[in-house]
Amino acid sequence: KKAKSKKLTDNQIKELENENNLIEQVKGFLAKGDFESTQKLINEEKENGIQTIPILSAKNFLIIANLSEDDLSGQNYKGNPFYQSLVEKFGEEKVIPVSAKIESELSQLGDEEKAEMLESLEIKESGIDKIIKNSYTNLKLITFFTCGPKEAHAWSIKKGISIPEAAGTIHSDLQRGFICSEVYNYEDIVKYGNELEVKNAGKLRIEGKEYIVEDGDVIHVRFNV
Repeated sequence: KKAKSKKLTDNQIKELENENNLIEQVKGFLAKGDFESTQKLINEEKENGIQTIPILSAKNFLIIANLSEDDLSGQNYKGNPFYQSLVEKFGEEKVIPVSAKIESELSQLGDEEKAEMLESLEIKESGIDKIIKNSYTNLKLITFFTCGPKEAHAWSIKKGISIPEAAGTIHSDLQRGFICSEVYNYEDIVKYGNELEVKNAGKLRIEGKEYIVEDGDVIHVRFNV
């Protein structure tokens, strides 16, 4: 109806027609229950500048499959027909196998006891850890760290952003006055034990404005405002 208005410019009419075409395609996917194609189409068209109303089924999603302790032990769930039906419909990367019973028991244990329980059940990591990792992957997020004499802080950012943009998530002044940053990776500090040894091993480096932050980077920003 809006597109028929004589008060609109040709460009405004074209935008409405593009949106209407998008909605018609989305309607077809939704009628089939094809949420993945809905999500893909809307995201692609958004990149092309075509916007529409926010559609719940176009949002990123994960499916948590609650399984028995026996199913989870030794990956026996791969033979579970209900789990398999979810994987066939949504893909293995979208379906996370967990056991609410096991997670409840793990939540009451210390780190050492948790590790022993997981090992006895032949489970590599807890369900909570799987959900967090898959959520970050699905949302295209990574984590970088800042460390001071008293504490270390983790920051979540979109994958692929530059180090000044990452610094801006800490404080706008750091982005505005960014000069350079000292950078090393979390894996380096685990391997060498302290920053001095990281530096002696040649793993601590100076990065400028063009550097793209990687998952696990530890950064110390130099700035001037």
